[in-house]
Amino acid sequence: MSVLGDAVSYADEKEGRLVQDICPLPGAEERQENSGSVLLDLHTEDSFHPYKPDYLSLYCLRSGPDRGAITVTGSIRAALPLLSPVSAATLREPIYRTRFSSSFADGAAAPRYTPPQPVLSGPADDPDLCVNFFGTEAVDERGATALDELRGAVEKVLCGVFLRPGDMIVIDNRTAVHGRTGFTPNYDGRDRWLRRCFAVADLRPSRALRKQDSRVCAPVR
Repeated sequence: MSVLGDAVSYADEKEGRLVQDICPLPGAEERQENSGSVLLDLHTEDSFHPYKPDYLSLYCLRSGPDRGAITVTGSIRAALPLLSPVSAATLREPIYRTRFSSSFADGAAAPRYTPPQPVLSGPADDPDLCVNFFGTEAVDERGATALDELRGAVEKVLCGVFLRPGDMIVIDNRTAVHGRTGFTPNYDGRDRWLRRCFAVADLRPSRALRKQDSRVCAPVR
């Protein structure tokens, strides 16, 4: 990952480890997070975070016995031609908010959301994408319609892969969403086990959240 940029992590998640273990946890089956085992909806990794990773890698140590978990990705570059001009323009407006995942919510009883922000940004013909189809909401019906159209377009261009031991997938978190099909864990030491790492192209913007020379971002308050 250091070839792509600078490795980075977040104190709220996995104790801030730069290389993280991803495996199902008992009691977390229904969570829309890496510890769950139900269908993991398409999302930009840490889409709610002001300094989300630019890249993430998933390295497979163990596939799991049921072979049910397929990692899927969908690129905005492939989906953009399928969007109507009206929806593409609407998705660039700051009329969407994204709910923080539970590990970043600091134990708050009420859901925590980002300020209103756009889903698409950057050049019209090669935009960046920031969305979580489980946790992103539009503030009005017009925005919700555009978000539904985006979801449909991304689903039409999805690619999937079953990761085997030794396989690694690297995702550009600026332009592609990813997810995972559901699987059945046994919690017997043979379940799916990945190692995950994040990187950013430029470490400097997050310096206010990091101690000097640290790669770990402190919690966002």
